[in-house]
Amino acid sequence: MKTIPVSSRRLAKVFCLGLGLGLATVSHADPAKIVTQPSDVSAPAESSASLKVEASGEPNTYRWFRSNGGGGALRFPGELQYVSVPIDVPETEYTVEFWFRTEDPNAGLFSVVDQNLGVGGHDRHIHLIDGNVRIRTWSGPGVEVSSGLNLADGKWHHIAHVISLDLAGQYVYVDGELVIEGVKDTSNFDWQKHVNVGFSNDAASQYLKGEIDELRIWEAALEQEEIQERMNQPLDGDEDWLLAYYSFDQAEGGTLDDVTDNAFDGVLMNFDESGWTASSAQLGIESAVTNGGGISGADTTELKFERLAKGDEDTYFLVVNNPDGDTESDKAKLTVTNEITPPTVVGASADATFRNVLVTFSEPMDMDATAKDSNFSIDGLEIEEVSEAGSSSVRLITEKMGAGKTFTLSIKGGKDLAGNSIDGKVELTFGSYVFSRGFLTYEFFGGIPGVTVEGLLDSEKFDANLPDTVPGFESRAVYLPAFSTFSKFGNIADNYGAKISGYVIPPTDGFYEFHIRSDDASQLYVSSDESPENTELVAEELNCCGGFMESGEPETGGPADDLVAGTRYYVEALYKEGGGGDWFEAAWRHDEDAETIPAGALKPISGGMIGTFAPPRDLNFLEVVEDAEAPLNGNITVTENSEEILEMSVQSKLLDSVWFWERSIDDGPWLPVPSNGTPALVVPPLSLGNDYSYRLILAVAGGELVVATYDVEITKDETPPQIVSTGALLTEEESVEIGVQFNELLDAETAEDTGNYSLQGADVLSAVLAAGGDRVLLEVNGLDAGEFVLSISGVKDMAGNKLTDGKTEGEFAGLQVLNIGDLAPEGVAHHFGEEIEVIAGGFDIWANADDFTYLFEEKTGDFDMAVQVTEIENAGGSWARNGLMVRESLEDYSKMLGAFVTPPSGLSNQGYFALERREDSAGCFWWNNNGTPGSPVKHGVINYDTDAVPGLPDLWLRMKRTGNRFTAFRSTNGQDWIEMGVNNLEFSDTIYFGICQARHAGATSFVRYKNYGPFIYKGTVITITEPPQSETATLGWDHTFRVGYTATASGKPIADSELTFQWNRDGQAIEGANRATYTTPGVLGDGDDGAKYSVTISMGDVSATSDEAVLSVAKDSTPPTVADIHATRPTPVSGGGAALGFKGTGQYVSIPINIPEVNYTVEFWFRTEDPEAGLYAVVDQNLGAGGHDRHLFLTGGNLKVRTWNTEIIQTEGLNLADGQWHHVAHTLGRKAKGQQLFVDGKLAAQGTKTASNFNWQKHINVGFSNDAGSQHLVGEIDELRIWRVVRTEDEINATMNKPLTGDESQLLAYYTFDETNGNVLPDALGKHDGALIGMNDRSWTLSDAPLGQAPLDGIQLPVTIDIHFDDLIRNPGLGSGGSLIFDGVGAHVALPDDIPQIFSDGEAVTVEYWFKGESLQSAVRWQDGQYFVAGWNGQHIISTDGGTANGIAVGQATDGKWHHVAMTWEVDMVDGFKSYLDGELVAKRDSGANYLPLINTHCYLGAFMGTAEFTKGQLDEVRIWETARTEEELQEWMNKPLEGDEDGLIAYYQFDELEGNTLPDLSGNDLDGTLINMTDANWTAGANAAFTRLGPKGQAEPGTVAVEGGEIESIEYLANGSSLRATVYGKLVRKVQVEVNGFRDAGNNEMEEMQFTVPIKLDGPAEAPLVTIETDDRVLIIKTTVGTLQASPSLNGPWKNIETPLQLNLNDLRAAEFYRAVNP
Repeated sequence: MKTIPVSSRRLAKVFCLGLGLGLATVSHADPAKIVTQPSDVSAPAESSASLKVEASGEPNTYRWFRSNGGGGALRFPGELQYVSVPIDVPETEYTVEFWFRTEDPNAGLFSVVDQNLGVGGHDRHIHLIDGNVRIRTWSGPGVEVSSGLNLADGKWHHIAHVISLDLAGQYVYVDGELVIEGVKDTSNFDWQKHVNVGFSNDAASQYLKGEIDELRIWEAALEQEEIQERMNQPLDGDEDWLLAYYSFDQAEGGTLDDVTDNAFDGVLMNFDESGWTASSAQLGIESAVTNGGGISGADTTELKFERLAKGDEDTYFLVVNNPDGDTESDKAKLTVTNEITPPTVVGASADATFRNVLVTFSEPMDMDATAKDSNFSIDGLEIEEVSEAGSSSVRLITEKMGAGKTFTLSIKGGKDLAGNSIDGKVELTFGSYVFSRGFLTYEFFGGIPGVTVEGLLDSEKFDANLPDTVPGFESRAVYLPAFSTFSKFGNIADNYGAKISGYVIPPTDGFYEFHIRSDDASQLYVSSDESPENTELVAEELNCCGGFMESGEPETGGPADDLVAGTRYYVEALYKEGGGGDWFEAAWRHDEDAETIPAGALKPISGGMIGTFAPPRDLNFLEVVEDAEAPLNGNITVTENSEEILEMSVQSKLLDSVWFWERSIDDGPWLPVPSNGTPALVVPPLSLGNDYSYRLILAVAGGELVVATYDVEITKDETPPQIVSTGALLTEEESVEIGVQFNELLDAETAEDTGNYSLQGADVLSAVLAAGGDRVLLEVNGLDAGEFVLSISGVKDMAGNKLTDGKTEGEFAGLQVLNIGDLAPEGVAHHFGEEIEVIAGGFDIWANADDFTYLFEEKTGDFDMAVQVTEIENAGGSWARNGLMVRESLEDYSKMLGAFVTPPSGLSNQGYFALERREDSAGCFWWNNNGTPGSPVKHGVINYDTDAVPGLPDLWLRMKRTGNRFTAFRSTNGQDWIEMGVNNLEFSDTIYFGICQARHAGATSFVRYKNYGPFIYKGTVITITEPPQSETATLGWDHTFRVGYTATASGKPIADSELTFQWNRDGQAIEGANRATYTTPGVLGDGDDGAKYSVTISMGDVSATSDEAVLSVAKDSTPPTVADIHATRPTPVSGGGAALGFKGTGQYVSIPINIPEVNYTVEFWFRTEDPEAGLYAVVDQNLGAGGHDRHLFLTGGNLKVRTWNTEIIQTEGLNLADGQWHHVAHTLGRKAKGQQLFVDGKLAAQGTKTASNFNWQKHINVGFSNDAGSQHLVGEIDELRIWRVVRTEDEINATMNKPLTGDESQLLAYYTFDETNGNVLPDALGKHDGALIGMNDRSWTLSDAPLGQAPLDGIQLPVTIDIHFDDLIRNPGLGSGGSLIFDGVGAHVALPDDIPQIFSDGEAVTVEYWFKGESLQSAVRWQDGQYFVAGWNGQHIISTDGGTANGIAVGQATDGKWHHVAMTWEVDMVDGFKSYLDGELVAKRDSGANYLPLINTHCYLGAFMGTAEFTKGQLDEVRIWETARTEEELQEWMNKPLEGDEDGLIAYYQFDELEGNTLPDLSGNDLDGTLINMTDANWTAGANAAFTRLGPKGQAEPGTVAVEGGEIESIEYLANGSSLRATVYGKLVRKVQVEVNGFRDAGNNEMEEMQFTVPIKLDGPAEAPLVTIETDDRVLIIKTTVGTLQASPSLNGPWKNIETPLQLNLNDLRAAEFYRAVNP
C-alpha cells in the first residue's frame, strides 16, 4: 500500500479543505515501447542538428546516452575542482600521459605537489599558455613552451611528458608528435606526496575548465613509438613499469579508481555535482557512463545540438524508463562534417602597451591561413609581426601608436578550420588607449602564499606579467577611482599579490611626501617622469594594518626631485595579502602642509590627481549627466581670504564614474585641486590680484566630460575679524591654555602679538596661530577656574582689517589633557569654546594596550554627560576609538568603561558604535548593542550612512551614571537617544571622566567635538499618574511597590533608562533603590509595620515625588485553598510529523559524520524563545572537545555562523526567538562566492569565505553550539538535511516546505525526525544515525513545521494541570526547611553559657551560618569583659587578637540576598585568621599569639548581651566548631546539612522547627537556644536554592498532587508565587481526577486535602484537516486526519457528510465527485 500526501490540494480556508477527483474514466499504465527508431544524422560543424525517437507508454521518463570513444571522462567546471592522488612519482625515468579537451587557452592540467594545491612545494607542471603547452620541471632550465599549437580548440588531445637521464632530457608529445625537447633530465623536487589532476599553480587559470580521460603514470621513460602504439587504446593495467592507471570509466562516486594493483586511488575535490561524463577521446571503447547518468539535461525524446562541434561526433541512443520495465532505442551515428559558414570578424582592440592589437574572429581559425602578414594592414600604422593568439584571435604587433588615436584595420584573408574563407575585404576601426584621469589600474596575482612583497616579486606569474582575473570581476584589470582598494572593493581573497599602477599629477610644484598603509605588506614606487623604468622605492609597509604615519617612518617618503604641477609621474604600488583582511591605500602631502595637516587627516590620492591608460569610451552629455542638458557656465563671487562652497545639482547616470575639479589661474593650464568626489567644491581662501576659474569633470575609465565651468570674481574684504568662541583647558604640562576661534583667516604677526590680548587677574605668556589660520592658542598664567573675560584688540585679518575692543567670555572648567600610556608622538587638545579639537597620540585601547589622549575632569557622584562628534580624520581605520570614557584612575590599564564611535574605513566598513570595558586591570571586553558582555561588535552593524545613524556631524554620544549603573546612548540630533548598553561596574564615588581618543597602529587621529557637557532634555515634564499603594504585607515575606508615571521631553516620551528613581522610607533615601519598582530587602518584621514609602523620579533638574504609601505587616493564619484548576493537552498538529524537543543543558544529538569543508549545505527547521540559543556545530569530539566549527546559533535573536577560522557572518534586524518555526540554511563554497545564510528561504547574510580550515571533524552536534550564549537549545528542531553541494536560493525554496524522497543528488544525510520513541535519530539514507544524549522517549514531540505532513501517531502528549491558590505558597524545593526572622529591634536567641566556657583559652574556632538581611550587628556573639563576634559592623572581631581595630572583613553580605558567612581562627599561625563569603576567601591575616578570650556568659544569636546591637535579617544553619575548618571543607558542606556527629562540631542549629520557642542543637551536646521576643511568626522559609536538603530532618513535608491513572513527571512552582504546574503522562482521556494536599502559605498554614474532577481541554487552535489518498490493488482509499469527510457533485455544493475511510474501486466507472474535509 502506498500513501500519497496531497496537502498541496488544501483550500485557502484554515479549517476547510476541498479535493476534487474526476473518476469517470480510468486508464492502466502502459509499458514503454520504441515506436520509431533514431536515424543516423550528418551535419556540418557550427550548424544545429537533432536525433529523434518516438516512444509510447505511460508514465515514461527519458535520458540520452553516447556510447563510443573514450569510455568515461571527468568534467572539470574550472572553479575549485581537481583530483588529488596520493602518490610518490619518480624524479626521472618518468612518463605521464592523458587525454584532455578544453577551450581555455590558459588552463591548468597536471602538477606534482607536496600538499594539495601546491602548499609546501610544487613541480612538473603541465598547463596551457595561450593555447600552447608549457611545462616546468624544477629547477633551473626546466621551463619549456611549445609554439604554433592551439590546444584550446575544444577537441580531444593526447599529451605525454617524459623525463629521463637515459634519454638526456625532457620531452613533450602532443597527439603522438614531439613538440618540446628540453635539456632538463631530472627533477630536483623530491618531496612530492601527491599529484593534482585538473590543476596547476603555474597556469593563469590554475583550474581546468574541460575534461580529462585515460591518465597513466609510468616508472619508465617511454619513447615516441611506445606512446603512439598505446595512446588510442585502453590498457590492461598490468603492463610493465606502469605505476598508476586511471581509465575514468566510472559512472559515479567521489573516488578516481586506480586500475593497477598499486591502488593509488584519487579523491575528487570540491565537485558540487557529479563530473562523470561520457568521453569521445579516441580510444575506441564504449562509454562506462551508459547506465550511470547519461547526458545531463537530455530528458526528452529529441536530442538537440544547437552548435555542432567535431567532438560531438559519436553514436547515441535513448533509454526509456517506465514502472513496468525499461527499454532503449537503437544506436544512431552522428557525423559532423566540415562547416560551410564563413567566419566573421568580431572586433579589434588595442592594449596599454600601444603596440598590440588583438583581432577576434567568430570561430576558431586555421592559423596557417589566417595569421599572415599579407592579410592585415592598418592605415597610417606599420604592422611589424602577425601571430596566433588563441584559437579565435590574431595578435598584431605594430609600431608605437600613441595615445587616443583612431585607426582603420583592413583584413582581406583568413580561413576557419573547415576551410571557409572570410567573405571579401573587411574594414573596422579601433582606438588606442587614452589617458584616463581619476583612475588607477589594479591587477591581481592569485595563488601566492605568504605576506611579504618579495613573495610577489619572486612569483613566475608576476615576472611573466600574467595577472589572474580579479575575484568578483570578469577582467584581469580593474580601474580604481582612488589610490585605495577600498574605493572599489573590500576583502576579496587570501594568498595573493596585487599591483596598482598609473600616474599621479601634482596640483602644485614642490616636494611631496607619500604615505602608505596596507594589509599585509606593501611597497610604493614613484618615477621621476612618465617612464616606469625610472621608478624608485619611496615607501614600504613591512607588516600590516598601520595608519598613515608621520614623516620619517618606513611607510613615508618621496622622490629625490621636486614634482612639477600638471606633470604625470608614473607610480606603482605592490602589496601582498596572506589571510584575513586585505587593502592598500596611498596618500601624499606637500612639504608646506607638513606642519598643518596631520598624517591622520590625509585622504587617499584621487580625482584629477591620478590617471591611467584605459580603452577609449565615448561619452554623450545627455546620456551621462542628469539635471543638465549642456555644459554649465557661470560666475561666482567670493570675498578674498574666505572659504566658499560651490554646490552643483547635477548627478551622474553612470556606474563607476568619478567627479573632480580643476583650477586655472590667469588663463593658465588647468590643474587638479583637492575635492571630495562629489559635484560640490570647497573654494579655498583666494587673494586679490589673480583671475581664477574652476571646472567640474565627470570621468569614467576611458573618457571624461567637462560638466561645468565657473569664473571667480574676488571682492575685497573690508570687514574686521570676529570672535566666534573661546574656551580653556589645562595642558599636560599643567599650564592654562585659552583657545580663541575667529570667523576668518588671521594675519600671523598680529595674531601672535601677546600685547593684543588681556585678562583680568592673569597674564598672557604667549600666543600661537594654530593650524588652519583662524584660531589662536594663548598660554596664560594666574587664571582661576570659572568664567573669564578675554579682551582682544589689534588682531588683523589677512586683508589688514583690525579687530578693536573685542571681548569674549569663556569658562575654565577644569578639563585637563593627559597622554596615557607610552605615546610617541604625544597627543594634544585645544578648547575653543564651541569646539574641542583633539589630535590623538597612542597606539590603541584594548586588552594589551592603553595608549591614548584623554581630556578629563574629576566627577563625584551621579552624572549625565553628552558630546557631539562633528569631524573624524582617522587614518588608523576602523579600530581607532573616539568618544567618552570613565576611569577609576589615571594609571595605565586602569578600570574603565568607554562609549566609542569609530571612523569609516572604505567600502567594507562604514564605522560603528561600541561599548568597551576593562575590569580591575584585566583585559578589555567588547559589548554588543544590547549590553551583553563578551560579544564581538560587528563592523558596520550601525553604519554612519544609514537612516538610524546619519553621517557627520550628526553623531552624538552620551554616558549616564546612577550609582554603579552606567548607561551609554547614541543619537542623531542630541535629543532622540537610542540606548547602546548598560553596564553595572563598581567604581569609586569620585572618578575621572571625559573625552578619550586613540589612534590605531601608529596612525594620527584628528577629531572635533561640540556640545560637551551635562545633558538635560529640553522641555522635560514628569508626572506621577499612579502613586505607590498602601497595602498589608505578610510577616516574614517581602513586598514590592510600583509607581505609574509619564515622562516627556518636548512632548516625546523619555525611556526608563533615561530617568533616575529614588525610593524613600519614612522620608529617607533608601540606598540602592534606583529602579521603577522597589522590593523590600530581606523579610518584613514587626518593625516594618507602619513604614511609609515614596519615590522621586528625576531627569536633570526636573523631578516629581509621589505620595507616601503606608505598609502594614501582619501574620497570615488562614490556610490556602485552590482558587482555580484546569487541565490541557496539546492539540495534535500536522505539518512536520515529529520533532525533537530540547530542554537545555545536557541535551543534544550527536551524529558521527565527516562533512565537507567546502561545497556544503546544512538546512533544518527550528523554533525557540531563547535569543541566545545554540542550534548546530561541527565538532571533533562531542561538545566541541578537540575543536569545533561551523556554529549556527542565535545572538540577540539574530542568526550567526562562525566558519573556522577567519569569518563570522550574521543576520541583522531579525527576531528568530519568537517561538515560531523558522527554516535556516547555511551554504559554504565558491559557487555562492562565499558562505551564505538563508532564513525562511531568503538570503539574510553573505560572507566571502568559501571553505573551512577545520578539517578534522568527526561529528555534528544538533541542539548545541559552543559559541552560543546559552550553548544548549531550549526549543525544537525538525527536518535536518546535509548536502555535498552549495544549494541555491531557488533550490532551497523548492524543497524546504516538503519532505525529501532520500534519493536526491548530492544528499549526504537526511533526518526526518519522524520517530515516536527511542534514543536514535535515524538517517533516512541509512548511513549516519545520530544518538540522543540526555534525552528520552518524551523528547519526541509533534511538529507543526510547515512540511505538509499529517500528525504522527504514537507520540505521548502530556497533560498540563495548572493549579492556582488564593495565597502565596511555599516552595519546599527552595533552600532549607526554615529560618528565624530577627527584626533588628529586640528579637534574638539566647544560647547556653557552656559555649563561651568551652572556647575560653581555646586554640581554634570556626563559626559559619547563612544570613539574609540588611544589618549584621551580632550574628554569633559572646561577651562580658572580653568579646568574640562573628559578624559585627562588617567585621569578625576577637578581643584577644586585635579587637575592633584589627578585625577582618565579612564581605558584602547585607544586600538582602542569602549569603554563607564563615570565619576561622587558629592561634599564632601565618594566615591564621580568615574570612569567607559564599565559600570564597574574602580576607586573611596572621593570627596573634594569645588564646581565645576567657568569657563565662552572655552567648547570643543576633544581640549584644541580649540588650542592644540587634541583627536585622534572617539566620539559618548556624554551626560552631572547635577546629579551624579549611576552605575545601567549608565549600563541600556549606550547601547541605550535617549529620550532627562530625568531629569538632560543638553546636549545630538547623532552624527547621517552624514553630515553638526553642532552637534545638543537633550536635548531641544539648546546647539548645531559647527564642527571646519572638513568636511563631518569626519562623519562616530557610536559605535559598543554594542550600539543598537531603532529607526531612524535621522540616515540613512538601505538598502533594496526585492524578488518578497518571504519572507526574514534574511539578513547577510558577513565578507569581501562588501557582504551580504539574506535567502528567498516562492514558488520560477526557477528564482527570486530581487530589491536592499539604501545601503551605507564607504564614506556614497548611491546606486541607481537596479533590477535583477536571476536564481536559485541547491547548491550541482547531487542527486544519489533511486528506490522504492510499492505493491498494486498484482501490482508492480516501481518509482525513481530523474532522469530517464530505462529498459533493460540484465545488459549489451541496455537501454531505460521508463515512471514512471512503473506498473507490478504480475499475468501476462512476460520476465525478468532489471531496473535502471540515474540522469545526
